[in-house]
Amino acid sequence: MRRKVHDHPEPAAIAAGKSSPQGWRSLFSGGNAGRSIVLTSGVVLHGFFMFITSTVLPSIVAEIGGVAYYAWVSTVFGIGSIAGAMLTPAILRGLPARRAYELGLLFFTVGSICCAAAQDMAVVILGRAIQGFAGGLLAAVATSLIPVLFPDQLRSRAIALVSSVWGPIAMVGPFVGGILAQYGSWRSAFVLALPFVLVVGLLADRVLPSRLAERARGGPIFSAAQALRMALIAGAVLVLSVASVPGSTAAVIVGAGLAIGCLVVAVRLDRRAQRRVLLDGAFTLASPAGASSTAMMLLVLGVGAGSFIPYVLSVAHHTSPIVAGYVAALSSLAWSIAALLSAGASLSSNRRLLALAPVAVAVALFGVGWSLWAGSLAATAAFWTLFGAGVGTVWPHLASRLIGYSPMSERAFAGGFVTTLQILAGTFGAALAGMIANLVGLAKSTAPVDVAHGGLLLFLAFTLPPLIAVFASARLLRLTVGEARVRQPVSAEPKL
Repeated sequence: MRRKVHDHPEPAAIAAGKSSPQGWRSLFSGGNAGRSIVLTSGVVLHGFFMFITSTVLPSIVAEIGGVAYYAWVSTVFGIGSIAGAMLTPAILRGLPARRAYELGLLFFTVGSICCAAAQDMAVVILGRAIQGFAGGLLAAVATSLIPVLFPDQLRSRAIALVSSVWGPIAMVGPFVGGILAQYGSWRSAFVLALPFVLVVGLLADRVLPSRLAERARGGPIFSAAQALRMALIAGAVLVLSVASVPGSTAAVIVGAGLAIGCLVVAVRLDRRAQRRVLLDGAFTLASPAGASSTAMMLLVLGVGAGSFIPYVLSVAHHTSPIVAGYVAALSSLAWSIAALLSAGASLSSNRRLLALAPVAVAVALFGVGWSLWAGSLAATAAFWTLFGAGVGTVWPHLASRLIGYSPMSERAFAGGFVTTLQILAGTFGAALAGMIANLVGLAKSTAPVDVAHGGLLLFLAFTLPPLIAVFASARLLRLTVGEARVRQPVSAEPKL
């Protein structure tokens, strides 16, 4: 039976429309200024050092060796990020938000020191795993606190602000990493984190809530059953990564089957569990929150294919590495700008955007594949920018609905799940891209024409998820058809 809108009470300011008296200035005035800085800083740490590490990694391998484990540096970071994000609800049940955030900063410091002092690749991999865990925790705590620290009118804008920092760091990170690798030492890239962590920690100690969130008494904060479900999800990523090694189509097929099996078992176990690691109803079309999460996951998967853009441009069309790298970064910048510009859209406008964005994302991915095959650098840049803009335009509104249509007691959990979704989609997208690249022969091709053809097939395959997202978005719009008439009182003050 179709659920009615009033079964999922949502404030009138769900879209944080232009009619709201609280605009962007409200995020940086009074007590909100420190909170906004702290929450965005956690995401900056997570993303900035991801881009820096990918830039200095060739220098790391050149000094200490370990080229055979090159891809594992990114893989363990992604798995660590998933673990950190999914453990956040349990950590917030056992620690005040302030201490949970500071715990993330502590782990990030430990991971940075491991990487900076590493004498072999195993220690680098360990350090990156710890950094990934810390980054996932910091980013998830940030989005968990949005419905707690800010009034409902500012929710879409706060989400857009936190997610928009990926654009600047995507542009600055590779540049800083390149300068350090070329003129300094790759180890200094990790030392660079330490003073930043100290400053953010001092500010977080002043502005984040110090009270422990209320929770039911009895029972452990985290259980073995939760650990099993998390292990199944992380294991699915690991299996896809291992199966994407070039040379064995059979391994790819078996690995894909095992990964799907792990995910299905994890989701089914989680739905029957009393204490979940996924949002209740996630990845279903039965509720607005479920339809929102499904659309978000499908739209972001294409990010994983972007890592092959520099490779195809460099090998097939002899584009310089720095130009190819910055073309690949355009989607992050476009995502940030689009999220900021669309966050204040009226309810009617953002509903139209929800209907059109999946189509735009599918067209963009098709266009990237065609332009990589045709050898048009300008077209590749334009279509990849369109991809980022298409996702960024609707991200704040999908996330706002995911939070707003969740039960009031689940809203902090739902806020953190936004980050979990983004990390899951990006990590699975990267693993799927590696698997598809192997299937189409891209990873084994050396001739420019074959590499270009492989790039075309890779991005054609990634047009399927946003096309499916068209139906998820349409379902969401049907489930929330009456939201414009919902009028609920909203809090004018942060709920500390």
